[in-house]
Amino acid sequence: MQKEFINQLVIFESMRKFTFILFIVCSSLSFAETLEHPILDSMKRAVQKNPAEYKTYKNISDFFIYTKVDHDSAIYYIEKYLTAAKKDKSDYDIGLGLYRMGVIHYYRKDYISSIEYYRKAKIVIPADYLETIGEVYRAMGISYFEMGIYDKALKAYHKAIEYFEDEGSRNDVGKVENGIGEIYEALRMYDDALSYYNRSLEIKKAVGDSLAIANTWINLGKVSYHKRKYKKALEYYDDAIRIFEKEINYPNMTDAYAGKGLVLTQLGKLKMAEVFAKKAKESARLNKNIRGEILAIQVIAKVSKRKKDYQNSIDYLNKAAALSRQIKSMEIEIRVLEDLKEVYQDKGDYKKAFFIQNDLQAVKEMVFGEKTSYKINELQEKYNTAQIEKENELLKAREAEQDAIANKEHIQKIWAVSIAILAVVVFILGLIFNKRRLRERHQAHNDLIFQNKLVEDRNRLIEIQKNALESKNKDITDSILYARRLQNAILPRKDYISQYLSDYFILHKPKDIVSGDFYWYHNYGDTEVLLAIDCTGHGVPGAFMSMFAYNIINNVVNDEQVVQPASALNKFNERLNGYLQFSQNSLQPKDGMDLSMIVHFKKKKEVHFSGAMRPIYLIRNGDLLEYKGTKSSIGSNSYNRNVEFENVVIPVESGDIIYQFTDGFPDQFGGEKNKKLRTKPFKKLLLDYSDRPMNEQKEELERFFEEWRGVEEQVDDILIFAYKIP
Repeated sequence: MQKEFINQLVIFESMRKFTFILFIVCSSLSFAETLEHPILDSMKRAVQKNPAEYKTYKNISDFFIYTKVDHDSAIYYIEKYLTAAKKDKSDYDIGLGLYRMGVIHYYRKDYISSIEYYRKAKIVIPADYLETIGEVYRAMGISYFEMGIYDKALKAYHKAIEYFEDEGSRNDVGKVENGIGEIYEALRMYDDALSYYNRSLEIKKAVGDSLAIANTWINLGKVSYHKRKYKKALEYYDDAIRIFEKEINYPNMTDAYAGKGLVLTQLGKLKMAEVFAKKAKESARLNKNIRGEILAIQVIAKVSKRKKDYQNSIDYLNKAAALSRQIKSMEIEIRVLEDLKEVYQDKGDYKKAFFIQNDLQAVKEMVFGEKTSYKINELQEKYNTAQIEKENELLKAREAEQDAIANKEHIQKIWAVSIAILAVVVFILGLIFNKRRLRERHQAHNDLIFQNKLVEDRNRLIEIQKNALESKNKDITDSILYARRLQNAILPRKDYISQYLSDYFILHKPKDIVSGDFYWYHNYGDTEVLLAIDCTGHGVPGAFMSMFAYNIINNVVNDEQVVQPASALNKFNERLNGYLQFSQNSLQPKDGMDLSMIVHFKKKKEVHFSGAMRPIYLIRNGDLLEYKGTKSSIGSNSYNRNVEFENVVIPVESGDIIYQFTDGFPDQFGGEKNKKLRTKPFKKLLLDYSDRPMNEQKEELERFFEEWRGVEEQVDDILIFAYKIP
């Protein structure tokens, strides 16, 4: 977390004046949301009266950023500021306006746009404004940090340090070193993080900034916690809390309370941990601090886990995961997923722990991948080398200056003795000194060539490995895409179905490139056969099983003309068990399929139905009738060979709608509480849309599914086959 950015990002000359105004206003005035703020109204009148004072637009924009939290209005006024600055041809004001635009987009969590504005700002701002350019680079580093692009964040931070050091701004250097420490903390390189935090702390102590010192103590507390030095972590958090409690509702109080709560949880002091978790949550609520809210939730979840209240812990962590995605923080999402995996492991639910681990691994590879770590180390080595070279140049300059002074004094003292002897001695000494320096330079040059060669070889090896991995990934993806083409070829063509079904829809959404769900249709004149099939798994395993299923269905229904649903399902079961070669002594894997099969005998005005673990719904005149299938899958274990599937005869009328579906839609997680949709809401959904044309029903179901799922991953393949009786 970049605390200092949130608290100190706007400290420029103009912002110092405006901050004072805001303090007066917020301390002494209360106004309704619908009325104009007196000071804001005054600033608007001032700029209208004297357009040359266009810099007031920047202050109005800051008002909307930090007081009303109205980012759209902030953008409106900063655009007016930019327009006036361009007309005035003031490069500094144009650059500052672009920088402010980047800040607004940062607060809107639009980090990509914020970085684009920072890039434009650093190009426009005149080169002699070193501190301002340094601040732009620091802000750019913070946006990259939030996106989890740590190598670019580190590069931006080092550029900021160069500008701050040239300006002589040690306090700003301390802030940046604190940010670099946070990068290493996020990468779990805790010793490097401690080094930078301690360097930052020394600068802040020298400046005497107590709040900045407390912020760094929080970071030191976090690292000590991760290194399991809980006593030391507690000392840091207590020191920070003592300083923060002197302030009124200081934002970073949340981090201190939450950090102490985590330490107390590890020490087994659960009641005290809950007290500090509640304090952290209240502080986060007052400051609208989503990051702080996540920290507080993590503490509560850890306490619940220690109490073995696993479900409560899971519910809280799911909420924290959703919030971390909302603020687009990969670092926090990783921490939350790690906690969630541990809860499922402690609960004994290893299946869910495995799925969480897969998600966690994907995010970690993105953030902690070998390439990222290598870039971080390479950038740090380059920076260290540059610093050493800079120090050597300064040292050489001082040595040269000291030598000149020494020689001058020496010449003055012995001038009377013998200028000739002195010249010889100085000449000899100069030869020796120069020879030594040349030898040292030659050795350093050879060392540098050797190091560059090592770096080139390492880069070449990494490039070879990268190309090989990309080639393998492309081959695998191409193979799966070709498999999708093969799988699509077995599905009934839509133009064939449309020849016989005048009013129907098929909603088919595979979870992955290929699917375990598929549909089957054939027309035999006055008889129509419709199936909705859900094979074990999804993706490649499901696709393989679907090919087995398709061949069996085709042989039984098409080749052997078995159109009574129950008889057909019995034969499906017999054939699939034969394919899978089950025996009484097998391990009984759950390979198989669930399906519903209906046969519409048009002349009889009857639908015959049989199902394997799948029901069908019939909607007539606003009422939904459910017909349940046999409670046995096809081919799912060795002892279901002799199961007899049931046949149901259903009289139908014109206008009846029959829905066949797999379990993917009602089993999808989503909504505000991130829970399954389930069967009852799914039925209501079908009823609500049943009076609409079939194509509109499909569109509404797709729209609802995407809104319900939100940011959650699709958990299974989706299939709904709906048919309206003519």
